[in-house]
Amino acid sequence: MLALPEDAATQRLCQDHGVPLSRVSSQALARIADTRNPRGPVAVLSIPRNRPQGRDTLWLMVSDPGNAGALIRIAAAFGWDVATGLGTVDPWAPKVLRAAAGGNFRVAIGEAEQPPSEAMLVAATPRSGVPLADLGSLLDHSRQWWLVIGEESRGIPARHADRVDLWCSIPMPGGMESLNAAAAGAIVCHRLSELRASRT
Repeated sequence: MLALPEDAATQRLCQDHGVPLSRVSSQALARIADTRNPRGPVAVLSIPRNRPQGRDTLWLMVSDPGNAGALIRIAAAFGWDVATGLGTVDPWAPKVLRAAAGGNFRVAIGEAEQPPSEAMLVAATPRSGVPLADLGSLLDHSRQWWLVIGEESRGIPARHADRVDLWCSIPMPGGMESLNAAAAGAIVCHRLSELRASRT
């Protein structure tokens, strides 16, 4: 761990957990970190290799680091796994890590070209999908659910869209055409988590 000499909180944290700490100048920290005015600390870590737990899964096909990080954070909040698919930004890229706010270390993250054949694939569409309020009777609770999130501009690639079992839509009485990927993912993931909990 690398931190500024005046960073007492990081020093206490390292002492409490037996983590080696190097105190560095603000100039050295600026050279190491990838942000313009880093406050520290900076850590050198190996990427965790958590195997998916067989839980419901957010399947990401998003290239925007902010959206990807927010979606990882959402998965962590609801106890879902994360799978990265076609065109997804590296989930361990610095901007993704910042947006995920620690979520990367609370979920299993793996790559997936296809969902498991037994999984039920759910996706959101701005219009013509099943309203969220009506999802309960249409979900197969005996299967793992994979919620696929595509790019805001392009949606889900056609070869995966053909595999979707259930399209749903978020009611938007305010008149907006759509939500961004992370906002839509949060709303649908929350609804699915509620429905799963009601059957367990």
